[in-house]
Amino acid sequence: MKRALWITQTLFGLLVLVACSGTNRFPSDYIGFEKSVIDRSFEKGAAAEGFDVKIIAAEKSEKDREVVVAAVNPPGRGVVLTVEQSIVVIPAKKKSVMVPMKIYPSRINGTKVSIRVVCKEKESANSESQMMVNLSLKKE
Repeated sequence: MKRALWITQTLFGLLVLVACSGTNRFPSDYIGFEKSVIDRSFEKGAAAEGFDVKIIAAEKSEKDREVVVAAVNPPGRGVVLTVEQSIVVIPAKKKSVMVPMKIYPSRINGTKVSIRVVCKEKESANSESQMMVNLSLKKE
């Protein structure tokens, strides 16, 4: 009985070590959004509201990396979300940068809207990264 308990504890310890080994959840050449979905709420008719989104690189680099960022607003609704800087730079030896964005609640028709935001490293053949910004009306 003691031996079975010892084996179980050893296997559990090995499982914890493997799970917490510090492996990155992104591919080594990944440059993109830290989160794939952001949920924000807004007050109807409010002025523009700003927020920041984090773009990350899986690995540090010896040179600056330019990243192009763009919002794809739903057709027929006008501009609901804007990216304040369409090109941001991840500095050398850094792994992230914050991108300022702004939403315009007065332009939103209805109670919910989803907007796709994309980013891609300017000088790379890597695929683009996508993020969904889900906006919903604040409940009273």
